[in-house]
Amino acid sequence: MLNNRYIDRLFPFHFVLDKDMRILRKGGSLLKLLPRDDAFSTCFQFVKPGLGIDYTFESIQSFENQTFILRIASNEKKILLKGEFVYHTEEAKLVFCGSPWLRSDDDYTALGLVDSDFALHDSMLDLVHVKKQHALTTQDLLSVNSKLEEAIQKNQDISRFPTENPNPVARFNKDGQLLFCNEAFHENIQPFLTFQDEIQNAFYTGQNITKEINVDGRFFNTMFVPIIDRGYVNLYCAEITAQKLAEKKLQSSESNFRYIVETTNQLIISFNTKLEATWMNQRFAELTGYSSQESLSLYDLFEDAAFKSIVDKLFRSNDEKQHEHIEGKLRIKDGKFLEIEGVAYCQIKYDGGISVDFYLNNISDKKQYLTELEEQRSYYADLFDNLPADVAVLDSNFRFQYLNRSAISDEQLRDWLIGKREIDYFRFRGLPLDKAIDREARFKLMVDEKSRETWEDVYNEGMPNEKVMLRNMLPIFDDKKLVYILAYGVDITQLKKGRDLLNVKNEELEKVNKDLDSFVYSASHDLRAPLLSILGLLDVINRQVQTDEKIAGYLSMIRGVILRLDDTIKDILSYSKNSRVEITSSPIDLKAMIDTIFQGMRHFLPREIRMDIAIQGDCGLHTDEVRIRSLLNNLISNAIKYSRESDAGSWIKINALIEPASFTLTITDNGEGIPADRQAKVFDMFYRASKNSQGSGLGLYICAEIIKKLEGQISLISSPGQGTTFSITLPNHSQ
Repeated sequence: MLNNRYIDRLFPFHFVLDKDMRILRKGGSLLKLLPRDDAFSTCFQFVKPGLGIDYTFESIQSFENQTFILRIASNEKKILLKGEFVYHTEEAKLVFCGSPWLRSDDDYTALGLVDSDFALHDSMLDLVHVKKQHALTTQDLLSVNSKLEEAIQKNQDISRFPTENPNPVARFNKDGQLLFCNEAFHENIQPFLTFQDEIQNAFYTGQNITKEINVDGRFFNTMFVPIIDRGYVNLYCAEITAQKLAEKKLQSSESNFRYIVETTNQLIISFNTKLEATWMNQRFAELTGYSSQESLSLYDLFEDAAFKSIVDKLFRSNDEKQHEHIEGKLRIKDGKFLEIEGVAYCQIKYDGGISVDFYLNNISDKKQYLTELEEQRSYYADLFDNLPADVAVLDSNFRFQYLNRSAISDEQLRDWLIGKREIDYFRFRGLPLDKAIDREARFKLMVDEKSRETWEDVYNEGMPNEKVMLRNMLPIFDDKKLVYILAYGVDITQLKKGRDLLNVKNEELEKVNKDLDSFVYSASHDLRAPLLSILGLLDVINRQVQTDEKIAGYLSMIRGVILRLDDTIKDILSYSKNSRVEITSSPIDLKAMIDTIFQGMRHFLPREIRMDIAIQGDCGLHTDEVRIRSLLNNLISNAIKYSRESDAGSWIKINALIEPASFTLTITDNGEGIPADRQAKVFDMFYRASKNSQGSGLGLYICAEIIKKLEGQISLISSPGQGTTFSITLPNHSQ
């Protein structure tokens, strides 16, 4: 929304036009020049541009960001305003931002304007001050000269009548004795000073002697005139105190003038009638690289012929009140150009000469900034227009300030929506208004709670072209003040279809998994039952045929095959449980678990194997007991199976370090070992690293899956003929 207070501070002479070309409001300073509210066409006339424009809103808008010069038609002095029209998209209004283009200092005062009527950034105020200082300097100098001439004439007129002369007059003999004085000398000079040396010097040299004297803070010009043939010297005095004060004031004025022109940010340069540069201020020299000692002409600095026409016009006017606006390019010393604008004044010098002074502002940075700003605006507009998402920006009243092309593809409709609310769009489309009202209530709650609002919009529900949009609205605050609301939407139609399909597939997969679990359990149970029966029968047969070694050997081989088949079934059950059963944590006595597992395998030991267990740590161990038991069972079983047959001193060492957050297991044996080229595959399903393998190839694979499930790590170090070390790190859920 238009902030009247800020605009009035920046542009006190601004005014606002609506679509009907009515002046809705004016800046405080413009009210002095144009107190009545009226139509634009009755208040103003176009000076620039003069062609191609008429008194319509669209015509002025087409010249946006170009310089306008307007004449106030209703004002007797035909005052000009210079500035630009800016289109305010939120309120669909044109704002004129500018200031008066004064022709002279008289306009400044005659219009009742004061310094506070101008904005701080307005260069016109600085120019007015400079002109005033310059005029004051000229006025003081002319006044002093006039008074001095008047005093000289007065002295000459009344020197014949000393007694009546208001200035001090006296006569001395050649020895300095006072012969005569008037009352003014008696009262103002005689009590304070003597002139012995000056009198004798004038008499004996025969020349008039002048001297400036200070009498108790009053200044006098004195002239000692010798009358040789009569033997005396006349003394004439003229008080110049006022002249001295005027000269002091003039010096101060000149000092202030020099300070202003040297410290102002404006570039100032003077040209004579030959169009030669005669003087430049320090700022001009700094920005252009030229110096006042260089010989420069108007043509060296300005290529545009319009500058010469302006200067010629000012010289012809011979009027200090005359000035002209200038704008264009100034060539600097390195051959580049500065963008400038300012005013050219006609200046009358003390000696009657004439010059034209340029007071310029460097607007290169401003133009560059505006160019970059436009490029940046265009870049972000293109960026947002090509986003595969709907983007909108709303103000605090939920009115649209921006919509990208994805949100509204129809450019005409998009422009129409700017400045309107969603309820206007619903009304335009003939949609139910209660939905828009409900949304705005949710938006207000979102702003009050400073939260994000998210919802799904479904279009053409239940139809083949059904579309689902995920909407988000986020309020943006600056120092607790709502700046704007960002709204964006993403088409999730395909995502939602994929999500629905995934849910269906998940349900089907869960059913398959349950069926598979049931099948594995049933199949394993049904397979193990006959195997165990066969083992029982083998034991009975073995007792009856113990005397027949050959049959006993066959029975032993059958028993081994059955046991391996049983181990495979148990591995399958173990893998199934690890995949399907949730993790549970309980306290575990690790040493007791290892002892139990090892003791349960003693009757299967092919030879004597020593077991060493070392557990460190003061805290308890909490983890999944079933999985840890299966893990240890597989690793200890492997260490036993692959112990070296030729080595009677086989051993297994298990070390554990239990800490509050984790525990580490190290299982080391001195068995066959694993070749280096096979170590990377030992955790693969059905892989057998040894030619003498008696297992299913599932043991280490199940170990790896258990550790993965428990979010741990496992590694191994092995050398053929030296043994193998497995290192395992798992979380401890004791806390």
